[in-house]
Amino acid sequence: PLANANNGEIYRKRVERFIRENKFHITVSKLSSNQPITAGELKALEDILFDGGERGTKEDYVKEFGNEPLGVFIRSIIGLNVEAAQAAFSEFLQAGNLSARQMSFIQTIINYLTKNGTIDTAMLFESPFTDINDQGLIGVFDDGASHKIVSIVEEINGNAVVG
Repeated sequence: PLANANNGEIYRKRVERFIRENKFHITVSKLSSNQPITAGELKALEDILFDGGERGTKEDYVKEFGNEPLGVFIRSIIGLNVEAAQAAFSEFLQAGNLSARQMSFIQTIINYLTKNGTIDTAMLFESPFTDINDQGLIGVFDDGASHKIVSIVEEINGNAVVG
């Protein structure tokens, strides 16, 4: 069991290192490439991640990270690969005559996802998205396009958890 905050930090670093070192594990790879994962794939990853030794137990994970879904946590470490992020928005980007500001906004979303893995849709109304327009998403896109962008982001986020 992890006795103090220092142990928690050590645990966090061990888990993050393990995930980075295992980025080609099928489940980690699917998470980084925005493919849906199954309960079985998540369980297989948990079995090697929560080894009860160096990487601790599921209880240690919950103590350190709360109820954050494991897939979301893994994405926060490895990010979403840029090809997957671009592919998610490709139909949207190809469909319209986007202005430079709109293209910049979408690129900001893609950059955010490649670094952070998921994005809370409320973030689309905060910095760095308000750097383009102080109203964020709705200041750059009309209602229809805004809803489409939110649904793309929700689908990406959804692929980080077992459906």
